[in-house]
Parts: sequence; C-alpha cells; structure tokens
Amino acid sequence: MTTLPHSFSMQISANTLCALWAEMLFECARVGAKTVCIVTGHYAQGHEWELYRIAQDAMQKYQDLRVIAASPLEILLEDELLDHAGLRETSQLLAIRPELVHTELFEPGKPGKSGVLGDDPRAATAALGEELLVRGLGAWRNAVRKWDRDTLHFFYGKRTAAYRPYRQKYFKGSWEQAILDWWKSRSESR
Repeated sequence: MTTLPHSFSMQISANTLCALWAEMLFECARVGAKTVCIVTGHYAQGHEWELYRIAQDAMQKYQDLRVIAASPLEILLEDELLDHAGLRETSQLLAIRPELVHTELFEPGKPGKSGVLGDDPRAATAALGEELLVRGLGAWRNAVRKWDRDTLHFFYGKRTAAYRPYRQKYFKGSWEQAILDWWKSRSESR
C-alpha cells in the first residue's frame, strides 16, 4: 500500500491490506502461534503506521501472541539507516541480488521521476549491504528471543512517533491520498 506514483508501481488499498494482515494474525493465533514476525519490504509511512496498528491490535486481542513487525533495518531503531532506493537499501540489494542493481541509470535531481529517498545509491557497495543485513538479522534474532509484549509496545510507540509528523500533515482519511500529497510536496520543493 502507499506506493509512489510511478508507472510500474502496483498498489493494494490500505483497507484490503489491513484486513489481510488482521485475518492472517487471527489465523496465526487460532492455530496456536506464539510469535509472528512480519518483515515488510515496503518502507513507507502509512504502510508502517498501519502495520504497527494491526500488530498491536492483534496482541491486545490475543494475549498469548507476540507480533514483531518492521522493515528489515527498522528494528535497529536507527532512523539514519532507513532509506528508499538510497545508499543503504541499494547496498542490501547489491549483497543479495547484484544483477538487479543498475545505479548507472540513476539521474539525481529529477523530482517526480526518482524514488530515491536518502543518500546517493551510486555509492552503494555489497560490503555495506552485507554489514547491514548481518546487523539487521542479529536484531531480528534478538527480538524473537528476548522482546516481550511491553518491549514491542515500546518499539511500536517509537516508530509511530517517528511517523506522526507525516501523518498529521498528510493523512486526511486516506493513506493513498496522503502519499500522493506528500510526493507532490516533495517534487515541488526541489
């Protein structure tokens, strides 16, 4: 949900995706799961906000369930690592699927065309990607082993606080419209 308005972006509505997440977590609780990890590959404000909301709702409904939900590096709680097709995300892809990376096609300063949010992806390296992946996996392993429900609620509180300014400024009842308004303001400010 909440994809950037590019010609090849495919989107599922917020209502559909939230219903899917809620039903999936209900089924996990029904069959006796104690811990569910949702690692999302889509790092976007509305997407993350709703994912955290659904995770917390599920933990409130199902007292034996822990839901750990985040993008791969978000669990480190280091916001400077979070980008979109920037240095860090590109480095991770170089480490696992280098044939998919074509930084030579990147044209900096093209508002409305580039989905790059963060540092220049042309400086990405597989070594940095490997380092980030190892750190992220270690943090996920730690969360699965040690995070209790209180720690998870603290984590979700920190993450939603990071997205609160975006939500207050752009969300007017529709996440789909919020991303369009945000993208338009970003394009106009360049």
